[in-house]
Amino acid sequence: MYGVEHMQDYLRVVRLGRGWEDVLEKHDIQWIFFNADSLLSRHLLERDDWHLIYADHVAHIYVRDIPKYEYLIEKYADVEPVVWEEEEG
Repeated sequence: MYGVEHMQDYLRVVRLGRGWEDVLEKHDIQWIFFNADSLLSRHLLERDDWHLIYADHVAHIYVRDIPKYEYLIEKYADVEPVVWEEEEG
């Protein structure tokens, strides 16, 4: 529906493939709504340039750390991520 290039960009980002950050820059991505239990969400939690502003068992919402979103970052500074624990077995 969006074409091969967009699908390749999407897969590069969600898999944290080579150049995934360049894809975000290319498309000027400033918000990310993504599955809470994903590689991408877990990775963004560790970064200083993205901030979690919402979390539930389904999705996490991140905003880029830029002055435009400083008010959101401050307002939702206490949001705790939902991280799935591996079951011991």
